[in-house]
Formats: sequence, structure tokens, C-alpha cells
Amino acid sequence: GRQFGFRSLEALSQQVADRAKQGSTSSRHVAVVLFMLANLGHLPSYEVLQTMAAALRRDMTSLPPQHLTNALWSLARMNRPPADPAWLPEARDALCVHLEAGDLAPYQMAFAFGALQKLGCSLDRDFIDKLLEGVRAQL
Repeated sequence: GRQFGFRSLEALSQQVADRAKQGSTSSRHVAVVLFMLANLGHLPSYEVLQTMAAALRRDMTSLPPQHLTNALWSLARMNRPPADPAWLPEARDALCVHLEAGDLAPYQMAFAFGALQKLGCSLDRDFIDKLLEGVRAQL
């Protein structure tokens, strides 16, 4: 990561991970902090990042589309797929629910699709069809 505020960013990362592990912070807060860290070019430690990912997974189906797509984009920007093999397929499935409900803006669809690809998620024909239908519906 960049040297700008490294200690402060590392301390924030650890604090959010600790609170996430205890269940004393929301998954939305975790997603926002993860997005901020990625935008600042800060790469938290592997353990901290995996703790944050686990916290997001607990509420994956209830995360608002903005938080879910931002979390995916953040992990892709950091080039750090979650270690849990169920995480990416569950994120993809949660995105499908948002796609079918028409909850995703076109830029969110693009970010999510690119992030899932970069993170190595299997994207089947059904998902691609839902994504394209979501884009068509926005035209």
C-alpha cells in the first residue's frame, strides 16, 4: 500500500476486523471501510482481509447492492479473493437476486461482473444472461 497514513489505515483495518469478529459492527460498515481502503491503495494483512470477508458473508443476502458491488470491487482492486471457497458463489447468487429485482444500476453491474471475473468466480451462462437482461432493462 501507499505510505500515506499507513499506520492509521492499518489501525483502522484491525479495529474493524476485531469488531467484525465480535459481531459488534455491521457488514455495511465493513463494506464501506473496505471500499475506502481499496480507494486509498491500502492492502490490509491477509488475516484482517479474511476476517472482513467473513463478516460480509454472514450478511451477504441482505447487503444492499451498493455495498455488495463496492465490496467485490474492493477485493478485486486489492487482488485478494476471499479464502472461503463458498464466498464468491454466494456473492454471485446475491447479485442475481439484485439483478432480478432490478436493484442494480448499470455501473454496479459492470463493476460486479468485472470484479467477479478478476476474483476467479465461475460465471455460468445463466448469470451472464441475467446480467445482460439487467443491462437491457436499464436502456
